[in-house]
Amino acid sequence: MKKFGFGKKERLSKQGEFERVRREGKSYRGTFTALYVLSVPGGENRIGFSVGKKAGGAVRRNRLKRLFREAYRLNKDRLVKGMDLLLVIRGKSGELNFEGAEKELLSLLKKAGVSIRTNKCE
Repeated sequence: MKKFGFGKKERLSKQGEFERVRREGKSYRGTFTALYVLSVPGGENRIGFSVGKKAGGAVRRNRLKRLFREAYRLNKDRLVKGMDLLLVIRGKSGELNFEGAEKELLSLLKKAGVSIRTNKCE
C-alpha cells in the first residue's frame, strides 16, 4: 500500500463496525470533533468519518469529511498501528478550512496517545 494512499482496507465501512468502535472504544473530545479509538491487535489502522445533519446540508457535510479524510491521509504514517478510529464531526465545525481540520485531528490523535511522531519531515 502506498504511503499516502487511502484504500478501502483502511476504512470503516459497515454500520456494525462504526457501532462497535463507538460502543467499545475510548472517546476523546475536541472543539469540533469527537474521536473514538479501539485497539485491534495485529491489524492495520482503519478510520471512519461521521457527520451529523446539524453540520449543514449534504454539500457541507461531504466537504467536512473530505477535509478530515485528507488530513488523516497525510498524517497516517505517524500513527501507532492496530487501531480502529471513528471521527465524529460535530455541527459547529461549519466553516473549517484544511489547516483547522488538520490541527483538530492531530490534537485529538495526540490526546488519544496514538500519534508517535510529531514532525512531518523525515
